[in-house]
Amino acid sequence: MLMLRTCLAFLLAFCQASLAQAQVSVLQPLQPVIRAQGTLLDAAFGSNHVFTQTEDAPAIISGTSGITSARHLSIYGIKEGSWLLSVPIAGGEAGECSTVKFDLSSSSLAVCTGNQEIQIRDANDLHLKRTLKISSGVRLNDITLSASQGVIYTVGINQIGSIILGSYSLSSGNLLSEFEASRGFQYPSVSMAIAESGQWLAMTVKDPGNRKTRGAIIVCKVNAATPVCKTLPQREFVAASGFLYNSTLLFVSSVLAGSHDSECVQSLKLSTFSIDPRAFCSKDGPAHYAMAVLGRDKVVAFTGYAKRNGFTENTTPVTNNASVWSVEPKQVIAIAEDNAGGRTLQTEERLVADPQQENRFMMFRRFATTISIYQIPKVN
Repeated sequence: MLMLRTCLAFLLAFCQASLAQAQVSVLQPLQPVIRAQGTLLDAAFGSNHVFTQTEDAPAIISGTSGITSARHLSIYGIKEGSWLLSVPIAGGEAGECSTVKFDLSSSSLAVCTGNQEIQIRDANDLHLKRTLKISSGVRLNDITLSASQGVIYTVGINQIGSIILGSYSLSSGNLLSEFEASRGFQYPSVSMAIAESGQWLAMTVKDPGNRKTRGAIIVCKVNAATPVCKTLPQREFVAASGFLYNSTLLFVSSVLAGSHDSECVQSLKLSTFSIDPRAFCSKDGPAHYAMAVLGRDKVVAFTGYAKRNGFTENTTPVTNNASVWSVEPKQVIAIAEDNAGGRTLQTEERLVADPQQENRFMMFRRFATTISIYQIPKVN
């Protein structure tokens, strides 16, 4: 009798696993695949639109300190399947901030156009509303928006390696606050994510100059009169993050990983600052380089991988897929196939959630020329 029960339990578990595997959808990009009007720097969803910042071929221009390129801000209509408008914006040097963020309530775009400038533009006709100048001595890395607060947050690096967090009014452009969020870095690059409530802000850090802690997560409570930040050093580069339920931060590393490596989406509980290194895992490949939270019940992360030639140290992409998990239960429900990455590095992969449509996201690479949009089918 005991043997029979054991066999039935094994058979039930096998059937459940087979059923879960059978329910994994294979997502193809919506057509047509978007062909950018230049080399992609960043992209953001609007109301059935995609906003892009692109650059032309770089060139050394007289009077500048480095290689400079002309930049353009453009609107792509998803329903129309075509570009609707494109305007030139200030050129920037290679490697400077290029983030694009959309605010639905004000129908505005916040556009990072260099290491010390942010443009606020109308999302309908792209006309310039105002320009924000960042404090001298601070090199701008990234920006993000808090729609609930009407605030633009900026993160930059000063000359001694401190990370400076600033906040500006989206409506007036006035500086609200500026303070040192963390210090002790060598050559950091920083990106940001903010919780929907506007209570928490996270910064993920890559610091190639530090051999002991090559990365860090900086979590700040920003809805208080005086923001409070906590720095959590990491052994590897931290690439991207996103908030789940306003109480948990999800993030991925930026390590080169092969098909058999076990990199997963990690989670950080904001109440205890404890980290689960295996919050969301996929057997299809390591989760690294890029991720996004889709609404309240899904997570997507890049799970493609590459082979590295130990002699030449070159890497060759093998797969360029992304995996989509349900939050409850934690299982892969879809695989997004993307073969449009081109020859740019997988480390430049980006995943962006559509805040207006929870089952839609885009995947692209910085310095490539295509954007793929995916729609996750609803399950009845």
